[in-house]
Amino acid sequence: MSTAIKTLLTTIPTTKLGTYVQKCISFLKTHNSITEGTVLHGYLVKTGLSSERCIAVRLLIMYLDIRKPKEATQVLKEFKEFDPIAHNCLINDHVKRGNVDEARRLFDVMPKRNDVTWTALISGLMKCGRVREAMWYFERNPFRNVISWTAAISGLVQNGRSFEMFKLFRNMFESGVRPNYVTFSSVLSGCVEFGFGMSVLGMVVKIGFEKNVSVLNSLVSLCEDGRNGCG
Repeated sequence: MSTAIKTLLTTIPTTKLGTYVQKCISFLKTHNSITEGTVLHGYLVKTGLSSERCIAVRLLIMYLDIRKPKEATQVLKEFKEFDPIAHNCLINDHVKRGNVDEARRLFDVMPKRNDVTWTALISGLMKCGRVREAMWYFERNPFRNVISWTAAISGLVQNGRSFEMFKLFRNMFESGVRPNYVTFSSVLSGCVEFGFGMSVLGMVVKIGFEKNVSVLNSLVSLCEDGRNGCG
């Protein structure tokens, strides 16, 4: 076993509890050993710390990542009441594995949702080509920030819906939400088909993303296409 796990297992967390909890969280974030993670979980159960919210979330993520549903379900029992972060972890895991129907089922029964919840489901539906469903949820999303707008815009581009993407991009501006570099990279990718690159370039320069590497790469691809007035 590593020195880090040995130190955690030989420490009695009666003093400086906050420091010990933070060390456990850091270990679970940075170490990929399934064996050591499981051993630490057992020790945390014995010390009564497995129910600490931040620790329980990290344990849940660990078991979801290594596809241990039984153990993940056991960790969920550590949450004494509904926890949106824990449920977001479940939704993200289902989306990552393509189980979008299960992700949507969990979403629909959640008593509370936040911006992460909405964006995860919208992105998952887009990745599976279920554009109509994704936009249905987007239109009902009460947390329309730059991340959720960008998720919808990127999803439309990925599904070859460039015209719809431009309409949504315009709506984003009209709503007062400022695009970020990810938004512009996606929009520029969608410009290839319609040749609107130069008009979008003006917005890029105006807002100040013309030196961003991701945006520059999208601009290079746009100019190489030859339909956007870059020659």
